[in-house]
Amino acid sequence: MERSWDDPKVPNPHPFKYLINAPKICANQPVFLMIYVHTATGNYKRRMVIRQTWANPRYFPDTNIRLVFVCGRTDDKNPSAQAALAFEAEQYGDIVQEDFHDSYKNLTYKGVAALKWISLHCRHARFILKSDDDIFVNMFTLLRHLKSLDQHGIENRGLLMCLVWTHMKVMREGKWAISKAEWPEDHYPTYCSGSAFTMSTDVAIALHNVSYQVPFFWVDDFYITGLLPLKLGTVKHKQFMSTYVLNGKQLEEKFTGPQWYTYIFSHVHNLNSIQSVWNKLVKLANGEIRAEIKYALPGELAALAAEADRKEAESKKKKA
Repeated sequence: MERSWDDPKVPNPHPFKYLINAPKICANQPVFLMIYVHTATGNYKRRMVIRQTWANPRYFPDTNIRLVFVCGRTDDKNPSAQAALAFEAEQYGDIVQEDFHDSYKNLTYKGVAALKWISLHCRHARFILKSDDDIFVNMFTLLRHLKSLDQHGIENRGLLMCLVWTHMKVMREGKWAISKAEWPEDHYPTYCSGSAFTMSTDVAIALHNVSYQVPFFWVDDFYITGLLPLKLGTVKHKQFMSTYVLNGKQLEEKFTGPQWYTYIFSHVHNLNSIQSVWNKLVKLANGEIRAEIKYALPGELAALAAEADRKEAESKKKKA
């Protein structure tokens, strides 16, 4: 693999260094599904919930899954947040942090960081799942679907499976406003909802390699799943719309109802409801293990997180 990320001559270099890394997560073992989650440094509880529920390997003993959380650096004025993250990384070994400022308009850097990490440390995985940390995933149905690709002899290379957006209008006003200078067309080419998508690992590696040749665009879902595949010309967007629950308030209704096995992804409207939903889903899927989510962060991490949150609140108060 060519080392392009720190070459200033390429159109879109990615020169950021690792502040925290987890290079051995996939080492010396076959991996069926590598999960990477976009997170923010202060989202401790969200990460704890994901570790203990849908991305917990103990619920899938016959399938080798791995999990990593990807983020940028914290506010330099809040060293407590960095200390808390470093302690969390030491405890769980699943944090990857690069030296870019973690902000809304830098999410594309986060996406490329994840693709780079996979290319370096987990390129032998069969499939890749990208998720935001406010997404709930029915892993039972997702894994069943991915395994069925092999069983039915379906080509599992070049796949990008997602909620596909086609001919989406470019917003010129509001939070997501895009100027004519940034994107002159009135509509976007085909791309995926960035909340969650699944791809074959060859796609992740190809997207990483081509990212250095495609100029930076701050709308990360469009850049990663739209512009990069467009440049490659070999990626097939597979529509998964029916598996997404777009209204997070319907999470429990859909994932614990009689058609639970047809849904895979949903936004989380209420973090405190996840334990109940997950336990019901586990029972529906196999009637086995129940989750006992500990929302209270363990020991020293709780103290570090509280101090980081306090300083963040003080910083926001001063700005207001």
